[in-house]
Order: sequence, then structure tokens, then C-alpha cells
Amino acid sequence: MAKTLLLLSLLLCSFIIDLEASHQDLNQPYRTGYHFQPSSNWMNDPNGPMVYKGIYHLFYQYNPYGAVWDVRIVWGHSTSLDLVNWTPQPPAFSPSQPSDINGCWSGSVTILPNGTPVILYTGIDQNKSQVQNVAVPINVSDPYLREWSKSPGNPLMAPDAVNGIDPDRFRDPTTAWLGHDGEWRVIVGSSTDDRRGLAVLYKSRDFFNWTQATKPLHHEDLTGMWECPDFFPVSLTGTDGVETSSFGEVKHVLKVSLIETLHDYYTIGSYNREKDVYVPDHGFVQDGSAPRLDYGKYYASKTFYDDVKKRRILWGWVNESSPAKDDIEKGWSGLQSFPRKIWLGESGIELLQWPIEEIETLRESQVKWDNKVLKAGSTIQVPGVTAAQADVDVSFKVKDLEKADVIEPSWTDPQRICSQEDLSVKSGLGPFGLMVLASNDMEEYTSVYFRIFRSNDTDKKTKYVVLMCSDQSRSSLNEENDKATFGAFVAIDPSHETISLRTLIDHSIVESYGGGGKVCITSRVYPKLAIGENANLFVFNKGTQNVDVLSLSAWSLKSAQINGETVQPFSDEEIISSMKTQLPYDYYYLKYCKPPKILNTGENLGELFLDNEEMEVILQRTNMASFKGSYEGDLIQSNTVPQEIQEGKEIVFTYDVTFKESEIKWGLEVGHIFCSWTMIKSTGFRFLSGMVAMIMMRTLYKDISNYNQLETEDDAQEETGWKLVHGDFFRTHESFPVTCLHKMFKGNECKRIALKTAFIFPGILFAIFFVVNTHIWGEQSSGAIPFGTMFALFCLWFGISVLLIFIGSYPTSVTKSQLSRIRSKTKKIPRQVPEQPWYMKPEITDVLCYFLPALWTVVKITTGGGELT
Repeated sequence: MAKTLLLLSLLLCSFIIDLEASHQDLNQPYRTGYHFQPSSNWMNDPNGPMVYKGIYHLFYQYNPYGAVWDVRIVWGHSTSLDLVNWTPQPPAFSPSQPSDINGCWSGSVTILPNGTPVILYTGIDQNKSQVQNVAVPINVSDPYLREWSKSPGNPLMAPDAVNGIDPDRFRDPTTAWLGHDGEWRVIVGSSTDDRRGLAVLYKSRDFFNWTQATKPLHHEDLTGMWECPDFFPVSLTGTDGVETSSFGEVKHVLKVSLIETLHDYYTIGSYNREKDVYVPDHGFVQDGSAPRLDYGKYYASKTFYDDVKKRRILWGWVNESSPAKDDIEKGWSGLQSFPRKIWLGESGIELLQWPIEEIETLRESQVKWDNKVLKAGSTIQVPGVTAAQADVDVSFKVKDLEKADVIEPSWTDPQRICSQEDLSVKSGLGPFGLMVLASNDMEEYTSVYFRIFRSNDTDKKTKYVVLMCSDQSRSSLNEENDKATFGAFVAIDPSHETISLRTLIDHSIVESYGGGGKVCITSRVYPKLAIGENANLFVFNKGTQNVDVLSLSAWSLKSAQINGETVQPFSDEEIISSMKTQLPYDYYYLKYCKPPKILNTGENLGELFLDNEEMEVILQRTNMASFKGSYEGDLIQSNTVPQEIQEGKEIVFTYDVTFKESEIKWGLEVGHIFCSWTMIKSTGFRFLSGMVAMIMMRTLYKDISNYNQLETEDDAQEETGWKLVHGDFFRTHESFPVTCLHKMFKGNECKRIALKTAFIFPGILFAIFFVVNTHIWGEQSSGAIPFGTMFALFCLWFGISVLLIFIGSYPTSVTKSQLSRIRSKTKKIPRQVPEQPWYMKPEITDVLCYFLPALWTVVKITTGGGELT
């Protein structure tokens, strides 16, 4: 009966857990699996992305009070090891000074030559004016940069009557760069009353005192306010990124976010370092045909240079397309696009974008097609993938290009063409592409497709025009959503190039890359039917001519860890921690600082380095001082701005650490500082111990073998010392279970004996261990044994120890042959045990056992421990 009740309880718990999980999924069908978003509330612009000490950081505009924008906006903060899985950190800062009391708006991070990151950001001051402020990390040795301090000298840049800058149109400073004269440059977005967009230029020697340049870096008429400008170099010789202050074989990119259109536009051009003037190669077109970073739902983008993998990475805010009331109901609003690598294309006139390679770590099951014909008017399902969370890469080839429709000269707006020539309008070549997030009955779907047109314009390099569309008109039965259709022309020649499409699907966001990243379109969709397992993926061809699918690869993507509960991203082998502290010290947080193989693990002390050269290289690569004096200076740069003193606020103290050159080698020094037991593990000591043990075993084995033979009385007279009593104490017998011995003496309580053997001593020992460990765990010590390990020990006790005891107690009798084997050869004449001298008594030996090791440890620490500064 008890077993039945236990089984029913387990089944009921499992059902409740599954029901709760399903309920949560139904309540949040649009929450993404691998796109960045906070756990709740509003998020917009990405701010100051960077990599610092091997940790990726993303700051972002965050409203901690709700799912809509609020003037009390703060700088949210998360960190990652791979740009895929993200751990939330405390907000970097919030409105607190007169210069930002009404909001901490967007900005950027610049890493100074000494490695210190500095934030420039826009604050809304007490007069509602937009001013530029600075903040620095309180502890630069913290790779997570969890605490920041604002300068008491804020604001550093402000509009006034002299510069004539509008206080309502002066925001979003860029990452700064060093000029040829050693001065820092930074631009801030602005505009004039006549809609002239400006990149206002400032200069500084020390990064804290800024002077406005006489002319802006660049301006364009009739473009309106320039928000979130970004200015960075791109290489002319490959796909690798370059550092923001780099010059040489580079072009420069100026990107602006136009508030009048809510799109991100860019130009590629040349930067004159002496005159501080940027000149675009092809100008900035005011009619909306200037190239965009993304032709869909995408705004306020920001790039940063990843010096770990030598690439430039692009982030962008993807706003909702649902009503505000729906955002409030679901409790969150806003996503970041999946990080993209960005570089200059071979043509030199366009930027290419592609999802970073780390997305491949999320791939699971794959479906692959090769050389499949899509017949005219056909729709084929792609089974075997989780269509609501997938990565799809497909390449098309069109043969009968002369069957393409002729494009009208007036068709210059690709978004309008996609809206008018929707999926229901058939043409010679297209539409063909993907249907994503499609319901079972095809009542809902989002289509991403191509059309090919012929052009009669002889001035064009190719006679064919490729149009890419992302159509959300059928994406949801909810008519309150914004279901706009997006489109762009793709600069490829289908006569000798394949037409490629890569689409990332993540529940409520669809990111598509056409022509190898020449065109990107991001959409937000909110299906009512095509949710979770009810979502489907199709490849289709609605044109009148066949299209070849050269290859199709589709992967199911597992979910990433996105701003959930804070987790420790390091294994026990990668951490140096203390039994006296609650938090471990993360030693190997840098991937490139971890040696290929960990050789010496010191229980709770982490790694014990015995290779002097390897440790020196590790320290140099992290810009830390080597113990051999290879780097001069402080470990912590003390150039932080003094803290502002306010009543009731905490004052944070920090300290500097200076490493001094020492004659003691690193490996030995660590051994003395951490614990002298590393010497015990040395090769020589182990060799000597093994030799002594082998000699003793051989000698004892030979002596005992001889003594077990029948000796003569003369032989016995030759024995001395402990050998005189060997016949009385060294007895050979076969070990029987306790119950067998009990039965041998005619006992009848075998079961009770077995139970006591199995539970009394082990039970007392386990209980003491459990109580002590529970106390340590309650004190939050890192030395506590995890609950899972305790449970495993419990299972070993019952599954092995108790089981073997009961199996061993199963025999019901002891045979005579077994009794005859319990024998011992004894002396004919009993001998008295020799009396021990005073120094061999237990009271003396016990004291010596503790005193000698303690004395040796004290001597080693006080005389040979080296310096610890």
C-alpha cells in the first residue's frame, strides 16, 4: 500500500510540473528562446557593447518599473561568455545627479589605452536639457564591472547660447577614437531647426575635458534629427574588423538613426584626419533610398570591436509591433537582434552582415535537402525541425530568366512593390522562398521570398532586378498588430549567382539575410495559431516557372540562457575559492588564460601553478603584473573620478595592489602561500615514500611467512622484540560476515545483527556528517557538499553497502570445513608482552603526532613563504 501511494504521489507531482510548464508556455508564447531580452519590463537602445577581460558586456536602455517607456530610464547591464547565453547584472547606473535626474539616455563605451572602460552617455538634467556625462567603473579588476561611478564634474558637454545647440536635440555620444594628434574625438547627434542633421564633433586630451570643434564631422540637409550615430572603420582587405581608432587600409562608416523614419541608414566614405571631416563616397540620399542596415523593424543600432575574435559586431533594437496594452499584459517589451558580424563587401559600396558563428552552438536536429525542384505553384513542408525556433539556410537557382516580368520604371520603392505585389500575385519568376510560423491550416504564416524582374534600363550593370520581401500581412489573426510588409532590392546577378536566404525564427521575431547578408529584414509577428508545436515551416514557389533548390539546411535551435537566474559560468576546477568566504574568486574567467590541461587542483584552492613560464604568459596576456617583474605599474589603475558624497548614500572604498619582484619562483611561492602540502606531492617525495613502503612490505611478508611455519624451540629463542609475541597476535583466519559467526555460536538473532551492522555505525556517521554539512551550507560557505552529492552518498549507502551486508548474511549455516579453516598457530609456551618505555606510551605519541607536523608547517611559513604583497 505504501509503495502504491508513493508511486501515485510521484505521478501527481510530475503531472503538476508538466501542467505548470505548459501553462507558462501558453502565457508567454512570444517570448524568445535565443534573442536578448531582460526578464521583464521595457528595453530599447543597445548601449556600450564591449568585451572586457574576456567577458562580453551589453548595456541597454531599461525601464525597471514597467513594460512601456518611462522618463526614469536606467542603463541595464548583462554579461556573457559567448554572446549567446547572458547573465543579468545590476543596472550600471540610474538617474541620481542634477545632470541626469530626468533620465540616463543612450551612449557608448570607450576603452582607454590603459584598459579602463569609460562610458559617455546622455543625461536629461533638471532643466530637461540633454547633456553628456561620464561614468567609470569603481573596480576595474572586476571583469563583470558591476559597479560604476559618475563624475562629480558632469556634465562634460552641454548646449548653451554660445554653441547654439538645441537642448532638445543633442544626444547619444559615440565610441571615441584617437586622432593623429593624440586627442580624443567623439560625435554627438543633433539637428537644426531647418532639419539639417549634424554629427557634432568634440575633442579632448584627457577624456574628461571636452571642447567643441569649429565644424561638425558631417551634416546633411533635410534629414532631421540624427539619433544614435555610429562612426567606425572597416577594412578594405578582408572580413576582419578593425579597432575604432585604426587608420590605414580602411574606409569609414557613418551610421545614423533617423527619428523621422525610424530606420538606420549608413554611408561609406573617407575620413580626413587632419581636417576632421568625413566625406561619403556617394552622398546621403534624402529620398529614403540610402542603404540601411536593416529594412525591417530595426533601430538605434550600435557596433563594437571584438578584439578576442577580431571582428566588428552589430546590435540593434527590435521594437514590438503589438499594442501597448498587449505589452503590459505580457510584462515585457523590446528585443535585441541576434548579434551580427559586419564588414565591407568586395564591391566596396555596401556592408555585409551575418549572424555570429556562436549561434551554431544552439543547433540540434538538422534537415538537409540537395538539388530539389520546386515546381510552379508548389508548397512543400520541411518536417523534422522545431519550426518556432529554428535556423534555415536555403539557396535557389533560377534557369529561365527570360520568363521574368519587366519592372516598371516607377517601381523604385521596394517596400511598396512588396505590399502591392504580395504572395497572391503570381509572376514569371516568383514569389519563391520560405513560409515560417505557419499554422496547420495555413490560416497564419509569415512569408520571406524573392521576385526576379527584367529591367530595360541599359545603364544598369545587370538586366535583372532581385526583390526580397518579408510579408507579415497573414502573420496573425490579431488585427490590432502592425503587420506591415518590408522589402529591399538585392544587388546580385541571378544569371551567374545563386539566390541565398538565411532566416532565424524565434517565436515572435523573424530575421532574414538575403544574398549572403547584402540585405537584412527583421520582422515581429504574433501568431495566434502557429505557436510552439503548432508552427510549421514550408518552402514554396508561387511563380509560373520552376525553381531549383540547390541546398536547404534547417536546424532546430535549443534555448539559450537569457537573463534568467544568475548562474556560475565556471566549473569547480576553474575557481579559486576560500572556505571563509561566501563567494568564490573567479580565477579562470578568461578563456584564453586557461591552460590546455589543468594539472594541479588544490581542493578548494583552485589551481596550483608549477610552471613558471606558463604563469608569466598568462599574467602578461591579462595586462596584470608578473611576479617576475615583467610589467611595471599598479594592477589597478587609480584614475577613477572621485565619488560624489551624498547624505545617506554608501561610500565605496577600493585599494591598489602592487606586485614586487621576488627571487622566489612562482611555483614555489604559490606552494608556500597557499599550502605547503604541494611539497608532499612532489615527484621525489613520492618516489622515496614508495621505496620505503616496498621495503617494509617485502620484509614483513617474508618474516610473517617464516613465522607461520612450525618452528623449533631453538628458533624461537633467537627472536627478540615484538617477534616474541607474533604467535599470540598474528593469527590467520577467513573473514566471515558477522551473522555467520553469530550462527556458529548457535545464535538466533541473525536479522537483528545484520540490521545493526548495516545501520548503526554508518547511520551515526552519516547523521553527523549531514548535520555539520547543513550548518556549513547555511553559512553559505563554498566548502559545503552539494545536496546532489549528499543524495548520491545516501544512494551508495543503501544501494551498495546495505545490499551487500544483507547478501552476506544470507547463508544459514557454517560448515565444518569452514570451521577448520579458522585456525592459528600459537606458541607452546605463552610469553609476556614486553613493557613499553615511557616515550612510547599513547599520551606521549599522541602529542608528538600533532606537534611535529604543526611545527614543520610553522617553520615553512615563517622562513620560506616568500612575499605576499
